[in-house]
Amino acid sequence: MTRPTIIMAAPNGARKVKTDHPAVPVTIVETIATAKECHAAGASILHAHVRDDDGKHLLDAGRYGQLLDGLRQEVPEMLVQITTEAVGIYTPEQQADLVFALKPDFVSVGFREMIGDNGEAARALAKQFYHQSLTEHLGEKVGEDDKQADAVAIFRTLIILQAVICNTLIVWNILRRWNN
Repeated sequence: MTRPTIIMAAPNGARKVKTDHPAVPVTIVETIATAKECHAAGASILHAHVRDDDGKHLLDAGRYGQLLDGLRQEVPEMLVQITTEAVGIYTPEQQADLVFALKPDFVSVGFREMIGDNGEAARALAKQFYHQSLTEHLGEKVGEDDKQADAVAIFRTLIILQAVICNTLIVWNILRRWNN
């Protein structure tokens, strides 16, 4: 059996701006155009960030909704993973609010960011967030019962985890070879 090649493109990140590299997509239109180019080059997943009017990282369900709608129209075959990256300006509550307001198909969430100050309340919020995320399709129950919903959530998690690990190893190997 041949394993499929999965390429996830992450063209903009939360911190880089046009002065870092003029081709960094910061608007929704630029991100959609870049996604089309990445898909044409073989990427099947896009890891996307949105920005405010000044080009700064933004966690906003409305902006993400515009981006996802545009991507569904322009590159319907491409999977899209949004981010909840805090970048030192968003709280775990704001990150969770984004996820449950938007209900994206895929989302990357930093465990350390969701734990916040690691206090009892922060750990309880993180536990509730991850449990709700895994047992519901971000608002819509998947499966006939809780057991089936849990199985679907675990399967989805493993797929994304595999993609993240694979891409991490690819980048690590490139950097290792580059430094030699």
